[in-house]
Amino acid sequence: MGSFYSIMKHLITIILTVVAGILTPHARADDTVFKPLSEAPKSTEEEFFQVNDGECKIEGHVVKLFVVKPEYLTASYKNDSKKALFPKFTVRTYNRYGYLLGSDNVGASMFGGSSQLDTGDVGGEKIIMDLVDVAAVFKHALAKLPADFFEVAWISLSDTNTRLAEKASAEQPASRPESKSESGDKPQSKAEGRAR
Repeated sequence: MGSFYSIMKHLITIILTVVAGILTPHARADDTVFKPLSEAPKSTEEEFFQVNDGECKIEGHVVKLFVVKPEYLTASYKNDSKKALFPKFTVRTYNRYGYLLGSDNVGASMFGGSSQLDTGDVGGEKIIMDLVDVAAVFKHALAKLPADFFEVAWISLSDTNTRLAEKASAEQPASRPESKSESGDKPQSKAEGRAR
């Protein structure tokens, strides 16, 4: 049994050495471990918005603006919808390399959830983020983190009730009116349609 553990220990050492070699900047020809994203991350679950000068303007939602601070976000709301609501959403922050920095589920708490916004109301709140301890993740890696690694470049919204109806309907495919056939075929009579 002792030889099995010895072989496993040796195998794990080899794997860790290979991984460390991949993460070591000097081991790569282009000396780049972290590459900035050229555009917003792609996701079907999250809608991404770019941060500029510490602010993130949001379009098509009751959420209008996020101001980015080191450990929290300040959110501004204006309810342009036709009904009152308690803003509820998941917000995540990412750096320019696509790494998750923090997240929070807003309005999901039993205590201190978002205030109700009636139609036309404005409001705001401070959102304390659950920060990912990225420094601890890379603590023993040989990779050097870029100086801007902890700067928020993207904010995403998901699981939200803040999307305005106009934006939601604009993203739905437009239904085509049932008019003359575009291919020049004769319109079917009701009897022919049922026969097929």
